[in-house]
Amino acid sequence: MQLRRLVAPLVLSLAFAVPSQAQQSTAATEGQAVLVKAMAAFNARNYATYEPLFTDDVEVYTGVYTPVRFVGKAQWMGFIRGLDNFAAASYDQRQLVCRAYNSDVVLCNAYFVFSTTTKTGVTQVQSGRESSAVVKVGGRWLIANHHFSPMF
Repeated sequence: MQLRRLVAPLVLSLAFAVPSQAQQSTAATEGQAVLVKAMAAFNARNYATYEPLFTDDVEVYTGVYTPVRFVGKAQWMGFIRGLDNFAAASYDQRQLVCRAYNSDVVLCNAYFVFSTTTKTGVTQVQSGRESSAVVKVGGRWLIANHHFSPMF
């Protein structure tokens, strides 16, 4: 009888803990999917898909080409559209890992390789680390922050 009184609260606490873990896993997966979609849209130069994936007040710190801070979607998209001056630009994330906090914030880290090719055929490749914050706003997952740092 004594054992039953001790086990019952443990079973109940586990029952409530499991959905919480599942919710975080779902949030991390959904946040990661936004970053993967953004990368694919960027590489395709599909700005109609890329731009809505960001909050209006997004902040982006680039260590790629220009160590600049972009504040707001308009500034960031101006920089992104400026990459159209290159014959090619590509971005690849590697070892992307995301962690959810509650059900509305996801923090992700990855390594990246960013390449550009000029119209005269000169290619430049940079690699580094990236941290991103993806937040749920109005039921949609949006990128609120990117921070890119060169590897060395």
